[in-house]
Amino acid sequence: GHFNKIDSSDCQRESDPSRPHKRKKTDSMEARDGTSKKQNGYAHDDEERGGMVLDKTELLRLMNQALADMGLQETCKMLEKESGVPLNNPIVTQLFHGIEEGGWELVEQRIADLKLDSESNRAVRQIVYEQKYLEALESSNINAAIQILRNQVQPLHTDEKQLHFLSSLLICPNADAVRSRAKWSGSKGGSRSRVIEDIKLYIPHQMSIPDRRLEHLLQQSLEFQKGNCLYHNSTDNKLTLMRDHRCDGKELPERSVLLEGHKDEVWFCAFSHSGHFLATGSKDTTVILWDVKVTLQVENSS
Repeated sequence: GHFNKIDSSDCQRESDPSRPHKRKKTDSMEARDGTSKKQNGYAHDDEERGGMVLDKTELLRLMNQALADMGLQETCKMLEKESGVPLNNPIVTQLFHGIEEGGWELVEQRIADLKLDSESNRAVRQIVYEQKYLEALESSNINAAIQILRNQVQPLHTDEKQLHFLSSLLICPNADAVRSRAKWSGSKGGSRSRVIEDIKLYIPHQMSIPDRRLEHLLQQSLEFQKGNCLYHNSTDNKLTLMRDHRCDGKELPERSVLLEGHKDEVWFCAFSHSGHFLATGSKDTTVILWDVKVTLQVENSS
């Protein structure tokens, strides 16, 4: 027989502790952001599945947001504590809290800390300053409203018509008139929550997740499976997340039906969205609408 020659240096490399060698990955190794990859027994490293990398930190944030949407606040706190992964960046959390409480100085500081690009920074400040201006008018603090309009709102506005409209609110006699004319719910009527929703569009997803993100992703998954189902039956609405969707080919019709009515070649046919009707167009210049269930002609248009 033939034997492969073994280089003795290979053996020495394995046994000699003085030689450098590749260190094995351990659960205690630190991630690039300086945090431990394993906290409270949970590994935060990415995992490759089917050629794609699944970011477990993103998954935890999506889970946390879904739990919050369902009102499970205590469970959210427990998940954040056990995993060490917060739902939002601390800067964003403080920003949202500042808006909810009307703490505009804190809001200014946190907007600066976000380090947004110039366009996003401008849009976020414009939304916040308009809210701040309206709240000053609502509280009848006209001098403060004028300063906000002149020093903060006006320099950012490119829409002259909107700027003139905001200026016209200064003559409103009371808070009710301000809310009515501006079609604004007021500081206590949900307008601050609306501000938060509006500025979320300009905050990077690494810092704040879009609303109901996990729900949207799961819905996309179901639609993708339905679109790739070879034998999908449009009347089958029993899609589940518990297993991959696949319709049985046995649900397809087992017999063919000859539809007679056209006097020449059929050039086109299409089913209705419900699947109950079939439209056919022919070279004989007629269009026939068929009832699929009874295979009878119900309308003939020429």
